[in-house]
Order: sequence, then C-alpha cells, then structure tokens
Amino acid sequence: MEFATITAEIDGRLGAIPLRVGNFVRQAENTAITTLTQVDPILVQFAVPERWLPEIRQAITRNTARVRVRIEQDDGPPPEGDLVFVDSAVDTTTGTILLKARFANADMRLWPGQYVQVTLTPRSEQDAMTVATAAVQTGQQGRFLFVLAGDNTARRRAVTVERTIGDRAIIRGDIKPGEKVIVDGAQRVTEGTRAVERNTPAAPQRVSQVK
Repeated sequence: MEFATITAEIDGRLGAIPLRVGNFVRQAENTAITTLTQVDPILVQFAVPERWLPEIRQAITRNTARVRVRIEQDDGPPPEGDLVFVDSAVDTTTGTILLKARFANADMRLWPGQYVQVTLTPRSEQDAMTVATAAVQTGQQGRFLFVLAGDNTARRRAVTVERTIGDRAIIRGDIKPGEKVIVDGAQRVTEGTRAVERNTPAAPQRVSQVK
C-alpha cells in the first residue's frame, strides 16, 4: 500500500472514513475506503404527476424549463437550475415521473440528501394573469371567482386555472387586469352581495388586485 495512489475522478466532499491505520481489511469484505460526493454542480431529484409530461417534454425541446428550490430556514433568493433528466418510464404505483435538475452550488447552499421545495416552470409566463389561489372556487359549471364591482357588489366570473405557483393561480377568463378579486370570505359571497374593501385583519372580505 505504500506504493499505491488513489486519485479522485471528480471534485467533491469526502464522507466518513470507516478505516483507520491498523484496521485488518480482507478483500472479500469489499469495504469502501470512503465516499466522494459531488456537490458543485448538484442534482435535485423530484417527481411530478404524469399529466404534465407532454408539456415538460415540449419545455425541454424549447429549452424553457426552469426549476427553483426553496430551502427551509434559508431567507436568500431561491436557487435556480436547469431540468436535465426525465425518467424513461412513469412510476405506475404513484402515477408520477422522476425528474432531475442541475444547480450550480459553489456557495454550498444545497446539501446532498437535503429536502427542498421544488417549483418547476415549463415556460415563461409573460403577460399571464394571476390571482390569489384562495379566491378561486369550484362549482357545478367549473371554476369561478368574485370581483368587487364599482358599486361594492360581488360579481361572479368564470375562469380557467392554467396552473398554480405558490399562493398564486394563473388564470384565463372574463376578468381584466386591475379588477379587485374577493379573497377572504369568498365562500360566503353570492352574486350581488355587498362587500367593502378594508385593510384591517377583522375585515369580512379581503380583496387583491389582479396581476
């Protein structure tokens, strides 16, 4: 062993070393000297429902898929990476497809084995219309929400939810940018109900502006 040289094939961090000078080692035990883990760049593994697979494949072709992760108890901006792997088969037991994203990690904010919250954006949502997710309701005719009209009455509008990102829902429908949407207490509102926009926590309805 005095004449042996072990060369690392990648940059990374060494794990625990189970062997020390003087340990008796036999070839049949196949004991690893240590583990070298690549951390920059680093891969984040996650799964999404299979219904998103066609859009994800299109995003890879267009090179528009972006992945962000939120780290628990980390107040910095979410790291952003590239989608680099889509598994060759759907997991039939869960109905999901395995994906992997690559992140630059020179600052070591991401750590191997760590759990993070992942957001996948398959395409840029320029000029998209969003509202607070809590404002959207589901009825017999589909999704809808209530806007606050100029006379302080609630008006029902049918919408279609494209997707949700955090606490915002990307929608299409009979609604214009700048209209005020009823959020708090929306389940108790009906067509024509009077509502008042207030800024105090005790307000029965809270409204937010469509963005």
